[in-house]
Amino acid sequence: MLAINPLIQAISCNIRGIPVNNRSFKIAAYADDLSIGIGSLSDWTSLLETLNKYEKASNAVINKNKSTLLPITSNARRIELPDQNNFKTPSSEQEHFTILGYSVDYKGNPSKTLWSEFTKKLKSKIEELSKRNLSFKGKILATKTLLISKIWYLAYLLPPSRKQLKEINSLISKWIKNNSHIL
Repeated sequence: MLAINPLIQAISCNIRGIPVNNRSFKIAAYADDLSIGIGSLSDWTSLLETLNKYEKASNAVINKNKSTLLPITSNARRIELPDQNNFKTPSSEQEHFTILGYSVDYKGNPSKTLWSEFTKKLKSKIEELSKRNLSFKGKILATKTLLISKIWYLAYLLPPSRKQLKEINSLISKWIKNNSHIL
């Protein structure tokens, strides 16, 4: 994971990104999955140069066959980028794409069941963790590393409602506090 940090920093410094609500979305990372906002041809050129330098410096290879270009505006869908054929691209009929296994339309709207499905997966993960005999500190560590990291990443890209956050918070709190003598 630490080996990818220089790449993330270099990309962030070398592109302008996509303007979103008076801010610029450049890059989001979860483990080895990156979402990169390319807002112009110069961003694309800078990204390719940065990836090339990273591959040479680290002796790593970016798997472009698994990397998908997702044009999110009608204008972006009409533009052909240099070397874009080295990357996967969705078909023109495709209405949704997937980020970390979650379906999103081209306007950035998640499927209506996104957070309810995520909450079901979270419950399942908590049930799995409950079978372990974890201490209070162990539960907090497991929550931070296995649960909250996924919530943060997904919420950064596709924010939940207050109701959904309240339900997620309740699930995690109940699990951590269950049979605790500290609380």
